[in-house]
Amino acid sequence: MELFWAFGLFRLLPEFRRLEAEHQEHLKEELSALLARFRGKGGFLRAYSLVGLSAEADLLLWQGAQDLEALQALRREMHRTRMLGYLEARALFLDRG
Repeated sequence: MELFWAFGLFRLLPEFRRLEAEHQEHLKEELSALLARFRGKGGFLRAYSLVGLSAEADLLLWQGAQDLEALQALRREMHRTRMLGYLEARALFLDRG
């Protein structure tokens, strides 16, 4: 079965680090819960920390799905989270294979 693949790179904005630790945790939990929901829907989804590995990005989201709509659905839902206000999209790579 052929899948569409998306690799999204995000950089954490400095404003996030200025938030209270409890608020930071709440925002991270909100995004984590969303990613867990999407993992349960099938397809492929992994999140990796790039902290200390890249000056350009702090988070890598690797997603595979049977159609582009599924890739877009995750992005739509991510834009509804408060955490995305503290993440800057640095790059998005798409592939089919």
